[in-house]
Amino acid sequence: MNQITIFCLLLIATVVLCLDSVNIRVTKDPLPSRPISPNFGGFSLEVPDAANMVGRYPSPPKDSYVQLLRNLALTPGAGAPRLRIGGNSADESWWNPDNLPKPQGITYNIQPDDLISINNAVKPVNGSIVFDLDFRQPTTPTWAVNHALAINKYIGWDYVYALEIGNECDLYGHNGIRPTGYTFDDYQREWNIYANALYATGVVPKPRIQGATFCCENPEFDRGLSSYMRSSKSLLRTLSYHRYPLDHCGGHMNTMSQLLEDRASVGQAEFLKPYIEIASSLDIEFWVGESNSIACGGQEGISNVFGSALWAVDYMFNLANVSAWGVNFHGGVRSIYTPIAYDNTDPSFPDVRPLYLSLIHI
Repeated sequence: MNQITIFCLLLIATVVLCLDSVNIRVTKDPLPSRPISPNFGGFSLEVPDAANMVGRYPSPPKDSYVQLLRNLALTPGAGAPRLRIGGNSADESWWNPDNLPKPQGITYNIQPDDLISINNAVKPVNGSIVFDLDFRQPTTPTWAVNHALAINKYIGWDYVYALEIGNECDLYGHNGIRPTGYTFDDYQREWNIYANALYATGVVPKPRIQGATFCCENPEFDRGLSSYMRSSKSLLRTLSYHRYPLDHCGGHMNTMSQLLEDRASVGQAEFLKPYIEIASSLDIEFWVGESNSIACGGQEGISNVFGSALWAVDYMFNLANVSAWGVNFHGGVRSIYTPIAYDNTDPSFPDVRPLYLSLIHI
């Protein structure tokens, strides 16, 4: 009996003890059309949290965090995980080493130590980074360009796998970043301005952009994905779509049974499958660039217990089965659903959550 089987049986036993009843269905599906990526499971961190999570320069990276990355890198058949630095905070952050007054909508100043800290954390394990750039200004890409120039100046591109332009742009017409009525055509026109400006700097390798970063099944944006991939093929290294099967937004409550239903794993993969097939036909890597069990920070007693790890194993194998290249689990220093946490009282000692353990077994 191999490690994965033992791990899954232990998780199943744990979940059964916590539920009145549970139905488990085992199916034998065809092998995925492509091998599972060595770095299939990675992490996503908010911009202000990232350096504090890994250890802020000029201090060295936290030994504990680097070791947790190394554990995944040394797993047989695996590789070093990816760190994606973004989330909602990407559109609230700008490169501002001189601490100029923050413009409206900006809450965080990105400094050289933010970049160097992340680079120093992935370097010992030969990992990789995706940086999410601010897309708040519709047609003036200055903030994103300045961020890219800073990456070139302070850390270079050896470990930077891709740059994103904005976060969950299909929500912009609803969250105030753009006016109500913001369309996919508006998005693509503005995205092209940013992408071309980044490459016009002469320092951003091409292709080095992770496109889309959509999240929320906006029909107009989803319909536009196919034409977007085809027209932007030469600009794209990867494409990203975020997935959270459940949400805790506004206090909405969920159950473990819901997390273990097919719709939370098989259903997520099936939703993405048509877009993955188009991306694959164009030789564009398709990543679930941000994900976790329950949106809006997770839910106590579900997102931070062993049942979440059982869900994650099932979820990742289903994503692999439709040829996704990988998934980054979102978290932070102390969020409920984070795979790795740190306590304020001892910032050097990690709280390793069950979700992290699932990454060892993919």
